[in-house]
Amino acid sequence: MHKSIKKIVSLLLVLAIAATFAFANISEVEAATRVTTQKVSTKITYNFKGTKFRKAPAVKKGTTIVTLAGRKGAEGLVKFKAPKTKVYKITISNCVGTKGDDINGHFYIYRENKGMLDFMTLNTQGGRNNKFQVANKKFLKIFYKYSNHDKPRDEYRTSRTVTVKLNKNQVIYINGSFAVEKGQKSQFTLKIK
Repeated sequence: MHKSIKKIVSLLLVLAIAATFAFANISEVEAATRVTTQKVSTKITYNFKGTKFRKAPAVKKGTTIVTLAGRKGAEGLVKFKAPKTKVYKITISNCVGTKGDDINGHFYIYRENKGMLDFMTLNTQGGRNNKFQVANKKFLKIFYKYSNHDKPRDEYRTSRTVTVKLNKNQVIYINGSFAVEKGQKSQFTLKIK
C-alpha cells in the first residue's frame, strides 16, 4: 500500500506541474494579446499665455480614448513624451459628440520652444500641414450633400494620421478642438505607434 500512495502522489505532482506549465502559457498568450486602452479627460487649453499647458494629462504609446471638455466647448490638450528616438505615427479617429451629433474639428501638434508652443508642420494624407481636420461620417454625409464638391476633398477625414520624428524624452502637445453645442464634450480615439 505504501508503493501505491507514492505512485498516486507522484502522479498528482506530475499533473500539477503539467497544469502549471499549461496555464502559464495561456496567461502569457492572453497578456501578449490583451489591448490596454487609456482613458483621459482634459480641460487644459492653450491660450498662448503662461505655461499652464504643461499640466496637460500625459498619454503613452498605444490607444487612448480622449474626452475634451475645455472652456470653449470641446477643446483640450494632452501631452506625449517619446520613450525613444524614432518616427511616430499619430492617428485621430472615431470622433463623437456627447449627444451623438455630427461633429467636425481639427487638431494641432505643438512642441515647446522657450515657454511657448510652436505649431509643427507634419506629413499627413494629402501632404504637409499644421492643421489636421477630422470629422465623423454623419458630418461628412451632410457636408458633401450641401457643398458644391463632386468628390470628397482632403479637407476632412474620419481618420487622420500624421508622422513625426521625435528624440528620446521630447514632449509634444496634441490639441483637439471640435465644433459642438455649448456645454457638450467630444471624444476621439488617439493611437500612437
